[in-house]
Amino acid sequence: MKIREIIVGTGIAVTSQMAFADIPAGLFNLAGKDSGLCFQSNATMGLVQLACSADSLLWNARQNPDGSYQLTTTVENREYCINVPGVAGADVKLGDCQTARPLNIAPLRDGYRITQAGTELCLNIAGNRFTDGAKLMQFGCTTGDNEKFDLKPAAKTVVGEWSDTFELGLVAIASAILPNGQLVFWSGSTPISFHGDDVTYTGTFNPKGGELSQYLVKDTYEMFCPATVMDRDGSLLIMGGGGDQSKRKYVVTYNSDTNKWNRENDLVKARWYNSAVILGDGSVFTTGGDGDGSINPNSFFENMKGEIWNPDTRSFRYLSNTRDIGYEKISTVIDIDGRQNSDYGLARGQYYRKLAVMHDGSILEYAPYKNFVRHTVEGEGSSTLTGLGREDGPKYIQGATNVQYSADKLLLMGGNARFGVEDYKDDQAEINVSESLYSVYEIDLKTGESVRKENMHHPRYYANSVVMPDGGVFTVGGSRDSHLFDTSEAVYTPEIYDPVNDEWTEVAQHQDPRDYHSTAVLLPDGRIWVAGGGACGAGCKFNYTTAEIYSPPYLFKGDRPEISLVDNGPTGYNGEIGYNKAFDISSKQTISSVALIRLSAVTHSSNTDQRRIELELDAMGNNYYRLTTPLNSNIAPPGYYMLFALNENGVPSEAKMVKLDNSL
Repeated sequence: MKIREIIVGTGIAVTSQMAFADIPAGLFNLAGKDSGLCFQSNATMGLVQLACSADSLLWNARQNPDGSYQLTTTVENREYCINVPGVAGADVKLGDCQTARPLNIAPLRDGYRITQAGTELCLNIAGNRFTDGAKLMQFGCTTGDNEKFDLKPAAKTVVGEWSDTFELGLVAIASAILPNGQLVFWSGSTPISFHGDDVTYTGTFNPKGGELSQYLVKDTYEMFCPATVMDRDGSLLIMGGGGDQSKRKYVVTYNSDTNKWNRENDLVKARWYNSAVILGDGSVFTTGGDGDGSINPNSFFENMKGEIWNPDTRSFRYLSNTRDIGYEKISTVIDIDGRQNSDYGLARGQYYRKLAVMHDGSILEYAPYKNFVRHTVEGEGSSTLTGLGREDGPKYIQGATNVQYSADKLLLMGGNARFGVEDYKDDQAEINVSESLYSVYEIDLKTGESVRKENMHHPRYYANSVVMPDGGVFTVGGSRDSHLFDTSEAVYTPEIYDPVNDEWTEVAQHQDPRDYHSTAVLLPDGRIWVAGGGACGAGCKFNYTTAEIYSPPYLFKGDRPEISLVDNGPTGYNGEIGYNKAFDISSKQTISSVALIRLSAVTHSSNTDQRRIELELDAMGNNYYRLTTPLNSNIAPPGYYMLFALNENGVPSEAKMVKLDNSL
């Protein structure tokens, strides 16, 4: 079993939602109050108290509607709950959360009492409560000291901290970070639904002051479920979407300097749920998506071909020789909606296919297929199987999350083998539900090869992932099964991936479920915005018009370095720079590493913009450091990046905006 680092210490903030009891709103160690010993599992899944260490279990107190609790923990990538046998004198063990009996947790003046709901049986430390190795058992309540427990919050240096939720006034189905450091988000034709009037509800957020605004965008179209990319000039490029069918060719850009949404030239083909990625020359490739909303061979075959946006002419060119290779291997079946589908089976493979730029400038499509596809855009374009791909798992993966954490490597995480259950009112929906995936694949952008990495602790469908300045990958939300709007199987515990050690660590829980139609992006101050979920209309209880902000563990490890971009140094700097060029920064703190993270836009767990590129760093003395930009624009496409400098403790500076320009 892989052991995660655990530090027990003074704790994370208790949110207002948990203020009725001093029960930690995040991960904690369960310990004997008098002994200070933490509980861990033994070979028979029983619980024994031993010295608090990296072997000690981390717990969450998950509250039931009646006010009782389940105490949950993770062992070897599987979630367990405390299972009480309901018999006095019997050992307490870890077991299936579906059958776990509810517990009551009562704060005492000097600890907690934990009882089985509806009985007079308490959790009890067997024998001498100070004994190392004493078992956890169930016994009749006596108000004795053996019934006193402590819930020790894990240190913020390990699990981080969440803000309270705050109201946005709409479901943030899409979010993007902008060159001015602010964030824009939007829903559909109403704050909580879509497929309505020809308008879009939007908002902006300023991370520095916390100011929020909301406004209605008219005279464009309903920008619901489009392809989103940050253009090379720093504007947000929105292509297609699921509004009025006659307007699914529409394209809009958003300029944060003017706060203007501008209509651009149309796509060649109508697209909804399409994918897009910016290339090394600043052009943008888009493919897939539905045209008229139906899924059958005659209506969307042409949408499976790609097209390319030219940022100079601001128009699209159709790539007639690109292909959907999976679709061409058609084997007609009937999907859960009674419609014909292709060889995708019960996935909808034309929805948000995963795209990345290879180092040679070609485009790798690495999901939904098990076999990867390479696209090119010269002339009429081309699409070919690479001969590489995933070695295991389902034939197609839908609704996975993705992130490029270095110049060479990206991750594909979670997802499901089929498209999800949309009707949250359907009593028969359960028969169509399938379990989500824990799986993680690392893909090399030099070779196109894929390798299996350590599983996540939780299966996740329509989660979001964010690359952090230190190279860690924060993954949040998602559902344990293929429900879309229904959050009954929502995952509330995020986790952070360490690519150096191939290890996942659970961190503090968020408050609202963040499943389908949720978003997450990195802010310039190193925190992470998480928002949205739902948008299933009036009368639906699964609409989450809130956001909450996560402060990762690195923000609690000491003072942050302050950096300056040097404008009078040996190489000069003016806010824009080319490739394979040197420039300088200064800092009074010792800087150990520097990374560029591209500004990004996310919707439906799809974010092809975000990537972290670590820069070459040379200490020049006198608080100066010389950096070298990426070798070429295939590694780091042109546009705006956040530049973070990290000190010896891994604490990042606030970001400086840097624009990479392949004309310089």
